[in-house]
Amino acid sequence: MFSKSDMKGKSNSLIAILESDQAHDEVKSVVGQLPKVATSIKQTKDTLGDAQELVNGSADVVIIEADLTNPKSSPIINQLCEYVSQSGFLIVLAKNATPATTRAMFKAGVNDVLTLPLDRSDFLISLESAFGSLLAKQNTGLQVKGKVITFMKCGGGAGSTTLATNFAHALISGASGKKSWKKLVSENVPRVAILDFDVQFGTVALGMSVEGRSSILDARRAEDRLDSSLLASSLRSHKSGLKVLASPDEIVPFTAFSSDFFEQILDISRSLFDYIIIDIPQAWTSWTHAILDQSDVIIPVLKPNVEHVHNTQKILIGLDHLKIDRNKTVLAVNHVAKGLVHSDRIAQIKKITERPLIQVREDHKTNNSARDRGMLLAEVSSNSVSLKDIVSGKDVIINHLNSLQRSSAPSAKADGDFYEEQVTG
Repeated sequence: MFSKSDMKGKSNSLIAILESDQAHDEVKSVVGQLPKVATSIKQTKDTLGDAQELVNGSADVVIIEADLTNPKSSPIINQLCEYVSQSGFLIVLAKNATPATTRAMFKAGVNDVLTLPLDRSDFLISLESAFGSLLAKQNTGLQVKGKVITFMKCGGGAGSTTLATNFAHALISGASGKKSWKKLVSENVPRVAILDFDVQFGTVALGMSVEGRSSILDARRAEDRLDSSLLASSLRSHKSGLKVLASPDEIVPFTAFSSDFFEQILDISRSLFDYIIIDIPQAWTSWTHAILDQSDVIIPVLKPNVEHVHNTQKILIGLDHLKIDRNKTVLAVNHVAKGLVHSDRIAQIKKITERPLIQVREDHKTNNSARDRGMLLAEVSSNSVSLKDIVSGKDVIINHLNSLQRSSAPSAKADGDFYEEQVTG
């Protein structure tokens, strides 16, 4: 975990190369307020032609205004990507950008592309990603090894996404209000990310009202260039300090992703965060094994009914088939009615599955309000019984995580692969 002492002596530099007065004023109003960042704003009539001389290899973050319809923009920006060191971060402020030219910029190695006129919120998110990734690189000596906790659905309406997002928030709930990356570091709060791997119908970002353009597709399109900087630029920021890797806005085939891609995402995430919370689709795909195998704890989420208990047993058998230790699992029994708390049914679930469990009581009013407003439970009511159970359940899960002694050898490969089938009763 990062601490305030890790920031001592650390400083960063930023240079902006701009042409228009509007871009100059918009950039200056934001970067001039950055703490511990040496900023230099240059205004020139030929940003592309003067870029190399003005950058001079000295800046951690480079911002350049460019007209992407200009034929010479692509080769010059390609050169600039090579010129900015691997530890740097390049942001292009694009005039006349199209989806095609934007994709070309990312393919060339640009970390972020923002359109003009500049949206202040998007610019702040981009800068946060830039300096957050630089901070992570500066602290590589700390050998952060984050823990992966994966939530998976045992049937329709289980509430896996709700539990995943609110569990992630509970991990940093010692911090209140909006926290920048620097504030989170200074308060020694765990760095937590939630990754929405439900690539077709994921709603993590929607349920948290986390706005932005980036998604898991940005990381996917990076291919061999994917590293900590590019992943950081693909994350969105929640006001609590949580980082979110959103699912795509459009339907994407499961086959567009590979096991190697998800393993790479998790390897990089472990170096950046203390806890990585994953929400995976109910469908078992060709890459399900890679995610579950990399997980330190697996949380099947179920309702206290026959169908979901039956599906939970199928999941446990599936883990056996994949040769993944079912001892990594802790069940989360969600939507527990008041009369079922400590009831025989809960005891039977524990007996049948032979797994430890947490139970989360139903709170229709708070849950419905949070869902309709795109808010976390804590933002709606700190007295919610569901929230209280998630917070206490967090301690159970972390204690279980700490008690596990994972073998250093990788899991054996499964005899067969799961196909894209819905796990239903």
